[in-house]
Amino acid sequence: MLSTNLREQSSLMARLLHLVDCLLVVGYLTALVYWYRVPWSDYYTRLVIITFVLCLVTFQSFQLYRSWRGWKVYKEFYVIIRAWVTIIGLLLFYFFIFKISEGYSRVVFMIWSTTTPFLLFLVHMSARKILRFYRERGKNVRRAVIAGAGDLGLSLVR
Repeated sequence: MLSTNLREQSSLMARLLHLVDCLLVVGYLTALVYWYRVPWSDYYTRLVIITFVLCLVTFQSFQLYRSWRGWKVYKEFYVIIRAWVTIIGLLLFYFFIFKISEGYSRVVFMIWSTTTPFLLFLVHMSARKILRFYRERGKNVRRAVIAGAGDLGLSLVR
């Protein structure tokens, strides 16, 4: 049976968000290809697979799924940007090495590469809102016993 304590489910939630992020990135690319009526080719199939794997590895290595509770929102956005720039840099290197950039629509690639971080950030902010909603209802609330009434104890009460 699943626990109702968010803290006990944090690993599962992080994995789920990680998978959602990776699927969102490649799903958004696929949607843009169809939206702009670019003919689907093996190039795009390879790009989707490579991007999915890069997202799995890169997002985790940039610690995108650690607890951001108590952190400023812009810091999470900064980490998303850094991870995404790394992925785009690796993809551009891949295009250069194999001389295959002509197989892709530049319009689709530019729109995808510039707007995806904002889409990821929107998903992460939605996850934050959902977690805040559950915390306000008593889930994942931490309790502490304060011994003494010194400065440290008073700051913990606040």
